[in-house]
Amino acid sequence: MSGVDLVALSNDESDLEPGPPPESTDLPPTLPVTPNCERVEGDCDIYSDTFWELLARYERFEIDVGVYPMPPECMEAEAEGRPVVCIQVVTFLYPDGTLGGQAWVIDPEAPGGWRFWEPPEEEAEEVVDRRCELVTGDCSIYSDTFWELLARYERFEIDVGVYPMPPECMEAAEGGGAILCAQVISYLYPDGTTGSASWVVDPCAPDGWRFWEPNPPSC
Repeated sequence: MSGVDLVALSNDESDLEPGPPPESTDLPPTLPVTPNCERVEGDCDIYSDTFWELLARYERFEIDVGVYPMPPECMEAEAEGRPVVCIQVVTFLYPDGTLGGQAWVIDPEAPGGWRFWEPPEEEAEEVVDRRCELVTGDCSIYSDTFWELLARYERFEIDVGVYPMPPECMEAAEGGGAILCAQVISYLYPDGTTGSASWVVDPCAPDGWRFWEPNPPSC
């Protein structure tokens, strides 16, 4: 019987029964989160589906509604034991479902019904005026870096912008870092640098200030 394929037949009826259907690989659909409008301010319609999903997901990390002590995705990773590096900064959940470190407010006149918070013009002017009262001379001679460092190193001051030793060294020592610091009076200059030479306001100088000298040139 060459050239003929032989097929083994079985009288066992179980061989003829169909097997179980293959398991489905489709994931179950995500159930929509019901908006809880009592938890939020303003018109409920400004909040996206993603906002409600994340609000429910990260609720256990809140310090206020939609406000977290640090990025909630980082807190979630830490809670689940996943390695993650997180920045310690207050984080807000915005109505569009995004996250960020800037506060926001309801504003019916804004395109999405909300906007990032910013101080009123009157309030901003008052802040500048109070800040300028700390220093001498024209406030415009002081750089943004000066104001940042003045606030950063305030706890080390013996006078406004004056420190018993370089403030960056004091900050490093405070944090437990191994560093050698010279015990010398340090000054914060209007341009945002620091050094051991004292300085004075001088309207005749190009930048409105100069290092102190016993016989300064006249204008």
